[in-house]
Amino acid sequence: MATSLLLPGLLLGVVPQIMGAAVASPAPSKVAQLPHSLSVGLLQEIDQDPRRLPVAVLPLFICMVGLVLPSMLATHLLTNEREQRTLELLVALPVRIEKVLEAKLLAVLAATLCFTLPILILDMIVFPLRGSGAIVDVIALPALLACVLAYATTAALLLGVAARDFRTANNIAGAMLGPSMIATMAIGTLLPAGPVRALGLSALYLVAAAIAAKIVLRTATFERLLR
Repeated sequence: MATSLLLPGLLLGVVPQIMGAAVASPAPSKVAQLPHSLSVGLLQEIDQDPRRLPVAVLPLFICMVGLVLPSMLATHLLTNEREQRTLELLVALPVRIEKVLEAKLLAVLAATLCFTLPILILDMIVFPLRGSGAIVDVIALPALLACVLAYATTAALLLGVAARDFRTANNIAGAMLGPSMIATMAIGTLLPAGPVRALGLSALYLVAAAIAAKIVLRTATFERLLR
């Protein structure tokens, strides 16, 4: 968990600020414009105004951080308790499995938001002041962060229920993250600039989180967790 905290610091804090400082200029020049057929979505946005580079790629960085950060923590919450047999104590209590999963989901969301939201708020303040974008370009980014974290946490809990140990769950999670990131990059690159990109990705991850949550609640039982 400690090493995973480096990711939001780099992708949400250091890298966007370096990009913003590199492209900041009073009159951006268009020396090497892309062909019209290739200039769509994110590429068109950067081609028209290079100063928008950090704001344009920030939704993609948010998705990368949101996919990776909660996966290890959420999976560890279930598999570690299973290995230490602390889940067996819950069987004797009047607690439903749905409440256990909801508590773990909220705990991971609260922890990951505490790590990532302050850095994102700093970006939302700095980039409009620097001229890299307007308030409307960054206003929907917290919603995107919450939706991605919800999906990644719910999917990790699903893997934690299905996998027998932490290593197996980690291997499956790694196989899941790759296609998710590729799909995010492809869709995010094609979406229009401004809040449409953030809101479009938010809607996709919200639907995916709802589907994963429904599967978890249908398949999760104390017997499955304790096996």
